[in-house]
Amino acid sequence: MSTHHIAFWNVENLFDVRDSPRCSEKLQRILRSELAGWTQDLLETKIGQLAAIIRQLNDGKGPDLLDVHEVENLHVEFNSRAMSWTDF
Repeated sequence: MSTHHIAFWNVENLFDVRDSPRCSEKLQRILRSELAGWTQDLLETKIGQLAAIIRQLNDGKGPDLLDVHEVENLHVEFNSRAMSWTDF
């Protein structure tokens, strides 16, 4: 029987950058104070830090399946320079 390592991770408000065309106007209005000062560099730093921790799971191999929560959109999740999902 195979063993699979499954992880669930709440990445806590992983938002796209404020002026992103992928972020709806409604969401920008609602989150205005939380998005103040949020930049592409900060986004990349946060993703890089998350990736470093996630990679340590499963004895440094990362999870076989990763379920993330509180990610604003797919662009943030899959198009980061800091983390390639193939790293796992």
